[in-house]
Amino acid sequence: MSKSIFEAYNDCKKQLADADIPDCVFEAKQIIKHITGYNNAQILARYTERLSEFQENLLTVIIKQRLAHYPLQYIIGKWNFYGHEFFVGPGVLIPRSDTETLMDVCMEAL
Repeated sequence: MSKSIFEAYNDCKKQLADADIPDCVFEAKQIIKHITGYNNAQILARYTERLSEFQENLLTVIIKQRLAHYPLQYIIGKWNFYGHEFFVGPGVLIPRSDTETLMDVCMEAL
């Protein structure tokens, strides 16, 4: 029987934590959102829903890549920056929250 969303999240979080991946709670949530296509509210409402075989396989692949320290943003292929979603991958700088802070300071100064 396949894992529920809740079980998959907890398993993902544990594997990331065991591999000393920083922010494992945040990353596990982002991975589950990516494989299900659900937002936070939908995940909470459907946490007992079972993953499809495709979703379980995708989760396994993503976790293996992340445990090899491949950037999560590259795995997912897009990342939010300053309220906009950008496609990212090798050769593209990964949007970071501290850069958003820098932009806020610069915009205020201007």
